[in-house]
Amino acid sequence: MVGIGFLGDILQAPSASSSVKGILESYAVTFGWALVGAVSMGIALIIMLKIFTWSTVGIDEWEELKKGNIAVAIVIAAVIIGAALVVSFCVMPVVK
Repeated sequence: MVGIGFLGDILQAPSASSSVKGILESYAVTFGWALVGAVSMGIALIIMLKIFTWSTVGIDEWEELKKGNIAVAIVIAAVIIGAALVVSFCVMPVVK
């Protein structure tokens, strides 16, 4: 199968001579990256939300969320998505 650019190398079908060991190794590497990503994301979100809470001294975001304040919920969601993007780009393996 002829690939297009760097995605072609990733999207190529495994050849008939692929061994079970090679496939299991690929699964282990993928699982390892997923685990690293999940742990990194959890740690980064905790740190990011603590920093955000410390930087907004005049408002208690969690109390406002309990009251149903949609504006605060949108801001917190934006902070979480921003942190998720940064961590995902840092953890993403480099594709050759």
